[in-house]
Amino acid sequence: MWQSTCMNFFRLIAFAWLCCAALAAQQQRHSIYVEEVEVPQTLVDSAERRGVLHALEAFVPQLHQRMVEALVRQRKFNVFDAPANKADSERRAGAKYKVVLSIDDFAAFSDIVTFGFDDNTMEGPRSKRSVRAGVHAKIYETQTNKLIGTSLDIDEAADTFAHDNSQTNAQDAILASKVAIALGKVIAHKAAESVYPAIVLAKSGKQVTIDRGRSSNISRGQIWIVYAQGEAVADPESGKPGRPQRVPVGKVKITSILGAHSIGQIIEDNGIEQNQLISAQE
Repeated sequence: MWQSTCMNFFRLIAFAWLCCAALAAQQQRHSIYVEEVEVPQTLVDSAERRGVLHALEAFVPQLHQRMVEALVRQRKFNVFDAPANKADSERRAGAKYKVVLSIDDFAAFSDIVTFGFDDNTMEGPRSKRSVRAGVHAKIYETQTNKLIGTSLDIDEAADTFAHDNSQTNAQDAILASKVAIALGKVIAHKAAESVYPAIVLAKSGKQVTIDRGRSSNISRGQIWIVYAQGEAVADPESGKPGRPQRVPVGKVKITSILGAHSIGQIIEDNGIEQNQLISAQE
């Protein structure tokens, strides 16, 4: 009995060592920074006419701050914030990547929500305050100004029931922060996927470890597809070699999510190996 227990213990130690070694061998963290948020003058004028300029002005710095925080939580980048001195400016100028955010839609408004009455309901119409924003995000290589991945158009909204209409400004500031947090998380995830595609860190028996943890959009029960790198296909017009094809070689079901990585149970294996790309099944 004790021999079996020792054997399982040493297997666990070996698997943990393999995971740590794979994590240590990951790419060096690249540096990234977030440019000041772009707000078209037409949007500012529109917000002023609609009486929601205060909400837009609260949202803009929140979006920048929450974007930086979300990138830090990814644990994949050295993130440079707004430069405080010359040294900070030089480090930021040397960053490999930059995120450019532009707000293309913004609204803050109230609705009247009517509740039905029954024996247990003593509530009449209530005012619901909402903030909605649309952001265009792009991730560039700083030195070449090359757009990597796909530019994103993302919409998020938040709302709350208003108990006191005199507190609209304070409510809008809170809602703007919630929208900014949601946007920051989505964009940071896309940035990480563009620069660091998820890979299989280690394989042991019927389990794999992948380099996505709690700070990503991974969740238990998800099915992820593992890809081997195939041959590059030349562009038929220019003749230039294209990107290598991705060939599906297996499926994994996520069973455990840890700090910086996750564990998946292999449910289909046609040649899964360490360092192969893996992505969530759509």
